[in-house]
Amino acid sequence: MREKFYPESEQILFTNREIELETLDFYLEEFLNGIKENVCIFGLRRIGKTILIREFVKRHSEIKSIYLNFEFLFSVPIELSQNFILESAKWFFDKELEIYDLVALPGGEVVKRLLRELEKGESSKTVVIKLAFEYLRELGKEEKIVVFMDEFQEILKLKNYRDLRNILGIFREYINDENILFVISGSFPHIMRDMIANGESPIYNQFKELKLDYFEKESAYELISKVIECGEESKRLIYQLSGGHPFYIVSIAKRTKLIHRIYELSINPTTIKRAFLIETLYPEGGIYKHSSYLLNTVLSLAKYKAPLIGILNTLLKEDGLTQSEIAKKIKVSQGEARLYISELERLDILNRIEDRYYIEDKVFKMWLDLRKTGELGENPKDKPMEIYLKILERRYLRAKTELGKAKESEIREKLRDKFGIEFKPYLEKGIEFDGVGINNKYVNILEVKWKNKPADLRDIKKFLEKVEKSEFSTEKKRLLFVSKSGFTPSALKFANSNGIEVLDNNLKRYEK
Repeated sequence: MREKFYPESEQILFTNREIELETLDFYLEEFLNGIKENVCIFGLRRIGKTILIREFVKRHSEIKSIYLNFEFLFSVPIELSQNFILESAKWFFDKELEIYDLVALPGGEVVKRLLRELEKGESSKTVVIKLAFEYLRELGKEEKIVVFMDEFQEILKLKNYRDLRNILGIFREYINDENILFVISGSFPHIMRDMIANGESPIYNQFKELKLDYFEKESAYELISKVIECGEESKRLIYQLSGGHPFYIVSIAKRTKLIHRIYELSINPTTIKRAFLIETLYPEGGIYKHSSYLLNTVLSLAKYKAPLIGILNTLLKEDGLTQSEIAKKIKVSQGEARLYISELERLDILNRIEDRYYIEDKVFKMWLDLRKTGELGENPKDKPMEIYLKILERRYLRAKTELGKAKESEIREKLRDKFGIEFKPYLEKGIEFDGVGINNKYVNILEVKWKNKPADLRDIKKFLEKVEKSEFSTEKKRLLFVSKSGFTPSALKFANSNGIEVLDNNLKRYEK
């Protein structure tokens, strides 16, 4: 059964996440030693939560594990309870069983109670849900088990039933069982965090957080290499298009590999762009399906559908607007705008950086934008493809214009004159700096932002993260950040507290 749960084709693609696995290992060891702390894994959809769980289960075949995907199990309470118990039994006894088969096995008394409840004219929704959790408790009496509850946010749908509005309170009654380690995971980080970190939630402070994020360049390049053979420039483009999201990386790489074989197109940046567009705009493409599902899911969960679409359309035209700017553009009051924006934040569609709002998932943003102009087929040589290529390059792939590159070169020359150090562009193992210069004192690392908006906190943090992941992480270093349009207050504060020198385009230093 475990082979079906984690096929070899998926195992080959498992990349990175060693720190997350070590974290789970730690909590497992503590659990086995009698010190139990439940875990909550969260991250955006298709970021790699389920494959992390599968890899963990594979590495710990000696531990009895149960995997429950609430997205697939979910139904009306009576059916949910039965599905929950049957799936738990399948994992615990390592075979497919019918509900009546369970009566003679451990936990059978709970199953008898469920069957008696089902014989009633109208079963108690509270009772049947409690019996599902009670069944896990009975299995735990046989031996210690780890129970994974994937897409756990689906449990909140039970709140639609009056008797189950306190479903998290019901769950709370069972999560402290010393024989069961609960690992919940979900695709809406704000909703998951609200469940476990909101003081008013019944399961507040009952789970340790484990967040999965996008891949950095080195891990992205490693994953790309597992799918397709290509050069550094092609890997760099796939990383740029995907933003480091594992699902997007694999989708683009596989589509590139397919059209290379069928249409005999060389594996190069142009072919990769074509592959990305097909994946994103062809209705059968993986990214198209994912994005469409995400939008439909968000709208099904949202309270205010039309205004939310209005905000998204506004941010497609101009990302990084403030609440007041959004309110003016969609012609609503500040209070209404705050309400709608909060909803999009709760559903992890918008990300707030300082007082400005951005669409969180850049690929989802491109899909929202480009799908409005029509849909492509799966042939990369279709005539409409050329139009889309121009749109893609003009709107999304001109991060570094020729002017920007020229300005970087100019800044490097000015720094050479100022410090007597030769700065050169740097790109190693997927980590890129606009300039690195080494003297007998330390390594000088340069980042240049040549845009019409001030560099913000996100820009400074990304620079520092790159430095910490680079070969210079343990070296004595001097960090220089040059911005054409200055810095936001929080960016200045963070830079100063982390020893980053912030300079304007004339290399004049910004003070605290």
